[in-house]
Amino acid sequence: MRIVKKNSEKLILEQDNVLIKSILFVIMLIGILLIVYFFITSISSFLYFGIVVTSLAALAYFFLPVRTFIIEKNSKIVILTKAGLLNVKHLNLSFAEIADFVVERQYTTGKHGQEINYYLTMIEKNGHISILFSSFKDKYIRENLQLIKSYFSAA
Repeated sequence: MRIVKKNSEKLILEQDNVLIKSILFVIMLIGILLIVYFFITSISSFLYFGIVVTSLAALAYFFLPVRTFIIEKNSKIVILTKAGLLNVKHLNLSFAEIADFVVERQYTTGKHGQEINYYLTMIEKNGHISILFSSFKDKYIRENLQLIKSYFSAA
């Protein structure tokens, strides 16, 4: 999660799956190396496997969604966008439609014991809950919660 823009009128936060995209990029490079290795050895299985690996990793890389959260204080609106390669979803709300922003925790049991995932959520007055961002680090989520609340209290 990163701050794209922060000034007195507008706050833009974005969560891009950097870790997953980095892993997929490395997998694409491995696929390209397999294709190059085909040209060195002339073993066709390297070519086919390299093409499949590179193609699948590239597809997954470009289909991963990016979440963007925008607060416009002057207009008193919030815009939540989730955009992938083929799918874009927008949610526009006025400040009056938003009840609160809260941090929620989800406990899961994994290989390394119990893990906690933190979610920054927006609660609308009609009861609808939207997940804005998620993280394994409570500190980042709470800092962004305070930043968002500071924009609402100043409006």
